[in-house]
Amino acid sequence: MLHEITKEYSDLISDSIKKAQDSWTTLQRNTMSKLIDCFPQERDAEVKAFQKQLLNPGVGFEGTISHRLFSSADTCGLLCLT
Repeated sequence: MLHEITKEYSDLISDSIKKAQDSWTTLQRNTMSKLIDCFPQERDAEVKAFQKQLLNPGVGFEGTISHRLFSSADTCGLLCLT
């Protein structure tokens, strides 16, 4: 289950980075002045941070991963506190 949720999150981050890069490229093409370079988040570092957060839910709580996976770009696998 953790692998599936991590894969969904990785895909979400990859898609978001691609959209941000495309938008930044379009903005630079449309402006008169040169803009600074846009450096998106490192996908691998983001995925590792996500996994770490899932595996360490917090003091005094037992973490379980919900059976719901990502259903849209604004929804993520849930960390349920029981």
